[in-house]
Amino acid sequence: MRKTVFVLVLLAVVLFGAFAAGGREAATAERIIIRAGHVNPPGEPAHEAWELFKQRMEERLGDRVDVRLYPQGQLGNERDLIEQVQLGTIEMTAPAVSPLALYNPELNVLNLPYLFESEQALWSITDGPIGQRFVDRTLEEGILILDWWSTGVRHIFANKPIRTVRDMAGMKIRVMENPVFVDSFTAIGSQPTPLPYGEVYQSLATGVVDAAENDSSGYRNMNFFEVAPYYSLTAHLIIAKPVLINPAFYDSLPADVRDALHESLVEATRYQRELYESNFETDVEWLKQQGVTVVDDVRTEEFQRQLVDVWAKYERDIGADLLADVKATLGIR
Repeated sequence: MRKTVFVLVLLAVVLFGAFAAGGREAATAERIIIRAGHVNPPGEPAHEAWELFKQRMEERLGDRVDVRLYPQGQLGNERDLIEQVQLGTIEMTAPAVSPLALYNPELNVLNLPYLFESEQALWSITDGPIGQRFVDRTLEEGILILDWWSTGVRHIFANKPIRTVRDMAGMKIRVMENPVFVDSFTAIGSQPTPLPYGEVYQSLATGVVDAAENDSSGYRNMNFFEVAPYYSLTAHLIIAKPVLINPAFYDSLPADVRDALHESLVEATRYQRELYESNFETDVEWLKQQGVTVVDDVRTEEFQRQLVDVWAKYERDIGADLLADVKATLGIR
């Protein structure tokens, strides 16, 4: 009798252990994993915004969600990451708008040089009806835009100061992989070289290119100042960084998880935009302390005049009606 009781107890323990293990496996299987890849390093506003997004999602949903971040190009360059989101290999990314325009050419209106005078002018487009048009059109390509982050105000950094269009003559400059940038820098007499972001430092160090362009945070946090110590404030571009998600994954989320995602992203977006607005002066002072020459007497009006033909060329690709709507919203004649 005693032996029978022992066997029954042992069997109960084994069954309970198996049940508990199965429960743990089920809980693990039900956990929602969000993999977000991007090319920015820790310390840069986009990465800090991703960290806040992860924190807020896990605060709101606890063990139901696991947000995994892959910064600094761990999963590939921006074109790779967009394709991975489109295919569902990863769930989210936030590239510059430039490579996304290869999927939706209308987005090239946001890449036109000297279109926006400020980041607030950019948000007047992305956060309104025109931005929704971009969302709808891009969704047709299997990519959902959830929000719009900043890439700051972009300037040229090089191995010499840039003050006039003549200073750009014959210079090899790295540009983003988009024809608008190739045409823009060709128009000012330089030799544009499209390269992935992760190759910029080495290309500058080895002389593959003489110059590149980026906002102050990217220039600082990617250590570009070490190999291109002249930062010329051309302010030639203010572009967006759309936050992307795979639409099938998004549609599969329970309603409360989608709500948490949107709430977390609203906080991350506000934080990311504020960082870019506040970082410029701090970045410039820090860069000067590192020996960088900040060139603030650039004749930007010369650059603008030289780039008028680029606007005319891309009006056909973008669509005259869309460009007219953008100009009207910005008060441009």
